[in-house]
Amino acid sequence: CGEYSSIWRTRLRRMRELNVYLDDRMSRITKRLYLLRVSHDRLEQGCLVGMLADRGLGDSGEATVDCNFLGEPAPFPLGPWRLAAMLERPVFFMAGLYLGGNRYRIHFEPLADFTGIPRGERDAAIRAAMQRYADRLTHYCRIAPYNWFNFFDFWQKR
Repeated sequence: CGEYSSIWRTRLRRMRELNVYLDDRMSRITKRLYLLRVSHDRLEQGCLVGMLADRGLGDSGEATVDCNFLGEPAPFPLGPWRLAAMLERPVFFMAGLYLGGNRYRIHFEPLADFTGIPRGERDAAIRAAMQRYADRLTHYCRIAPYNWFNFFDFWQKR
């Protein structure tokens, strides 16, 4: 086989691993771009777009901001807030509280409006809105603690 066959087998294995990684990465980027485009189009049509603001997409390295939540600092994903700020859109808090049986109480509250906020002031406006979100989430968690749940350790150490 020759003295270089093991080197080429190693290089070929590494290239295959890289292709799997790049394929996965491209798939994620493509899905996000599609969701971003659809969200933008719907907003332009006057529709509401809902996003979960208390959990991210699960990527390691995803940008988060610690907000005071139930008396502890907790990481909240930055992505939905950046999107609202870039698109200069208002943000509403929405909670659906299960009341038992087939009954729910739905709450919509204005939370932030990023319309016309200068680019240099966006970060401060985003952080303030995120803390308001965490405050409202705390409020509803205290009213109905079994209505908010996660399938992961929200306060995990990073």
